[in-house]
Amino acid sequence: MSVISATRSVVAIVLVGIMVACGGGDGPISPTGPASLSLSPASDIRLSGIGQTAQLTAAPKDESGNDVSAQVTWTSTNEAVATVVSTGATTATVTARGFGSAKIRATAGSVFQEITVTVQQQQFNVNATSTCSSPDLRNYKIEAQSAHLLIVSGTDNPPGGFTTADYEAFAATFESLVYPVVTQNFGVPADIDGNGKVIAFFTRAVNELTPPNSQSVVGGFFFGRDLFPKVASGGLAACAGSNQAELFYLLVPDPTGVVNGNVRSLEQVRRLTIGVIGHEFQHLINSSRRLFINQGATWPETVYVEEGLSHIAEELIFYEASGGLTPKMNIGIETLRTSQTRLDAFNSYMISNAARFSTYLKDPSGNSPYQKDDDLATRGAIWSFLRYLADRGTPGTPFVEPACGASVTLAVGGRCALEGSGAAQFDVTAGGSLGEFTIVAFAKDLPIVSVTQPGSLTTTASATSTVGVSGPPNPWSGTSGAQFSTFGTGSLGGAAASLPLDHSFHAKLRGIERRELPERVAGARAAYSLTDRSGARMYSAPGSPSMAAIVVEAVWGQLVNANDTGMANLKGRFGQDITGAARDWTVANYVDDIGLTVPSQYMHPSWNFRTLLPALSSNGASMGNPGTYPLQVQNLTSSVTVTLADGGSAYYRFGVAAGGTSTVRFTVGGGPPPSNLKLVLVRTK
Repeated sequence: MSVISATRSVVAIVLVGIMVACGGGDGPISPTGPASLSLSPASDIRLSGIGQTAQLTAAPKDESGNDVSAQVTWTSTNEAVATVVSTGATTATVTARGFGSAKIRATAGSVFQEITVTVQQQQFNVNATSTCSSPDLRNYKIEAQSAHLLIVSGTDNPPGGFTTADYEAFAATFESLVYPVVTQNFGVPADIDGNGKVIAFFTRAVNELTPPNSQSVVGGFFFGRDLFPKVASGGLAACAGSNQAELFYLLVPDPTGVVNGNVRSLEQVRRLTIGVIGHEFQHLINSSRRLFINQGATWPETVYVEEGLSHIAEELIFYEASGGLTPKMNIGIETLRTSQTRLDAFNSYMISNAARFSTYLKDPSGNSPYQKDDDLATRGAIWSFLRYLADRGTPGTPFVEPACGASVTLAVGGRCALEGSGAAQFDVTAGGSLGEFTIVAFAKDLPIVSVTQPGSLTTTASATSTVGVSGPPNPWSGTSGAQFSTFGTGSLGGAAASLPLDHSFHAKLRGIERRELPERVAGARAAYSLTDRSGARMYSAPGSPSMAAIVVEAVWGQLVNANDTGMANLKGRFGQDITGAARDWTVANYVDDIGLTVPSQYMHPSWNFRTLLPALSSNGASMGNPGTYPLQVQNLTSSVTVTLADGGSAYYRFGVAAGGTSTVRFTVGGGPPPSNLKLVLVRTK
């Protein structure tokens, strides 16, 4: 079917005029041939774009107007604009090939008719600063398509970009990798434009979102406004700026820096593209299913959950492309080094997730998995937290550590928890050998709804009679990580550097969606037919590969198809105290894979971050040596003050001499800690 339904806003038009001639007026018609020829349709034909088709039927008649049998031939005066192919004795298919005009002639004996075909430019609105007004229309052309993807490119894109072969390769990879992985885990999108495909628009408009001299890029985006109707009906609000299509926008190569002076090589953009497509495809599925397929759902999902799910989509694509890796395999650097396939898959689909999580670990007190800012740290945290929740499953009861009490003696690997006023002061005894301890402080149940007044705690911690711990005492411990590099220099795989992704634009975009579109939801749900809303056409999968080997985790589809959003959605799917699980996740970020025996609640079953993240830091990658684990840990030898964001955490390390005792005090605002400050004490040595 057409890119945009022929009954709605039409972006490319084929105009048909009919001219009838009988033998050119040079003499009588042969009594053995037709006297006239009529065509169907007899009025203007509207098609939605290059590559779209129309069916023509000729009807030869005698002098009395009766149908006669005759062979009809078809020709085009300009095949660069429109071609025509006979499909039977009197039928043909005309296909739009380019912009301009052409005449299609049907001839039977000595009579003919001509159709004038005019193909106009096709356009999409690329304005990403407004939902429904001030359209910025850009022309496009069709480059490639597969069963479920239509690829178009801007006619004003910079020179030296992708070739037809590149676009065809993207379409093939979408069909064999992205589509089956993402739809099997999240569901299929709606199909409001009725073409059974999603549209990937490669346009310089995405490049224009990055300011001059920028080292990071906007790789692409999905804009929810494109799912809304352009024209209001039944007194309900519409969105005139909508493209009325399942559509996302993608970065294009710019080898000479035409756009804002930013050079974007073919290889750099090629490496980003499939991962970005997978990410934006989840956004499209999530938004369209909540809007149309599950009409009882709140639209849209909270930003942090929706972005986290898109990063999970990237991870799932990595598993499929890695050649056999799956969740819960504790994947570390050595696992990836076993094959080039695994290295390439990580570089293409997972490296950005690891980079964002590394960014979070460098400032865990000021960030959390469920902040509203949608910055790099939040994205890294929510991806890791969702993976942790999926691996942890649904425990019957929340995990509870034994209370520390006023006096604490722990064996190596031992733990205890402190909450509220009980955490004001406690003594830690080392026993017969030097002891090293770490306190994990977590701000639980602070306001998670208010945007104007985010919750925070200013906590002062101090210790007396402690043994100083200067610098990391173990190779797995560090106070800060080096700047993140690509997984591909030195001994790490030999891949070219990747372009870091900039997400500040996306934070603004999601804000625009949530301010301007919710009032139009009712109009959108009433505007389209059940067939268009259902996505039924998207299930058709001719030639799709077997799904047997694909990692499918049902929980992701459950999150997408739920009625609620945010924390309520997570709790409904995972069936537990989510902030309590977040506390355990913050402990896992410290103790997992450091050589201690800890319960499963303090593990990351899928990833060995202790080996993976140091290998990715620039000081390690460039020299082939391990860097440091990027988690920020403070040495507690005197008073330390920290402000904890909602869901934020802080890590304090201190030592106790053999046979000695240290006293640790916590105060909040000069008084005892409130109950929403959770502490876990771990003996690591």
